[in-house]
Amino acid sequence: MSQPNAVCRRCQQNPARRSEAGDDLLCESCAEAQRSLTVTRVQESRLARLEAFQTEAGIPPAFYHARLTDFQSGIKADPRRGFRIFGKPRIGKTHFMCAVGTALILEGYKVRFITVPELIDELRLASQFDRMDCAPKPWTAQKFSTVPILLLDDLGTSRETAFSAESLFTVFNHRLNHRLHLSVTGNISLRELDVRLLGRLVDMTTEVIL
Repeated sequence: MSQPNAVCRRCQQNPARRSEAGDDLLCESCAEAQRSLTVTRVQESRLARLEAFQTEAGIPPAFYHARLTDFQSGIKADPRRGFRIFGKPRIGKTHFMCAVGTALILEGYKVRFITVPELIDELRLASQFDRMDCAPKPWTAQKFSTVPILLLDDLGTSRETAFSAESLFTVFNHRLNHRLHLSVTGNISLRELDVRLLGRLVDMTTEVIL
């Protein structure tokens, strides 16, 4: 049996109990504080690992905290079916999209978040390299076509060109045919979308109104 003849090694005031092995233990108050500190450190470690995955996914640091519980809709992220959110700026579309991404990261899925203008820029750069034979043809296009979860933000904020329309159609079409998750936000109305994109987007996504 242990004997109550030890003083807490942390506070040096309250009585603690000495185990049969002779180890000094903490008093009840300090032991609880130690447990709380351990829990905090574990949570911080998990958060650091989560933020590493969020960084890899392209989620902006300002939205690392975004969670689906921030919204009253009760919506849950589905790895098989995405969301579409169109409306005025500053209503929470990017916040919601990042919350979806984080939820699916926590479920173990590989996620890629990118704005549509950035996506078009990357695809345009890749096409230039292709013409110079500096990189394999699927260098970038395949990356965005095949990543399990693709989150596209700000559709319609850049000027549409023949290249951008065809590039987006290629990505949308591949993801539809292979049943890959695609979620999209935009500041335009659906009626302004290319009819080919609209048809595929409606097939692949569920509308969310914030």
